[in-house]
Amino acid sequence: MGPDETPSPRPGSRRAIRVLWVGLVLVAVTAAVAVEGTLTFIGATRRVEQTLVNIERLNALLSLLKDAETGQRGYLLTGAERYLEPYQDALAALWERQRELRVGLADRPRQRERLDALQPLIAAKLAELHRTIELRRSEGAAAAVRVVLTDEGRTLMDRIREGIGEMAARERARHDSRREGGGALWVLAAVGVGSAASLAMVVAALRAMTREARSRRRDD
Repeated sequence: MGPDETPSPRPGSRRAIRVLWVGLVLVAVTAAVAVEGTLTFIGATRRVEQTLVNIERLNALLSLLKDAETGQRGYLLTGAERYLEPYQDALAALWERQRELRVGLADRPRQRERLDALQPLIAAKLAELHRTIELRRSEGAAAAVRVVLTDEGRTLMDRIREGIGEMAARERARHDSRREGGGALWVLAAVGVGSAASLAMVVAALRAMTREARSRRRDD
């Protein structure tokens, strides 16, 4: 070989370079899959957290209505104003709880429609509680009890409980934790396999290139 001639790559060296490039491309693809999978998993986790918050708020809404009813019943039985404290506290918190629910269901138009359908029932229930309390004050226990015995309040409460239960069930069905977990495992498996394969290819290419370099030195 003349002094001005550039040695051409040997076939083994060319194969090693190709394997190295394939390995590097695989590293880049694996990194992209890892990033995409991580972002997907974070998004899914946030959706699950919001679902749990929505369910908690739905349960809190029903609990507040029960507290209001408890305060009403205590007052109807005793006529003592202090028994109205649960009722008054519930009134102060009910509308804020509904506002929070509406914000939490911003991306769920069907659930917001169900919440809208509940609001007239809740308003009617609160109106029934208020009416019986005022009757107890103005006309005595017997007049208030007559309204209670019409079962208007119980019917409204049953419908509210059913509506809240349906909304909570749909929130739970929105995200299957096993499905979310399975997606995360799939991403981890894909990243693991891709990383191992790309590392193996890069190592194999580097070894082949090292052997080629040693062979060249021996030939020289």
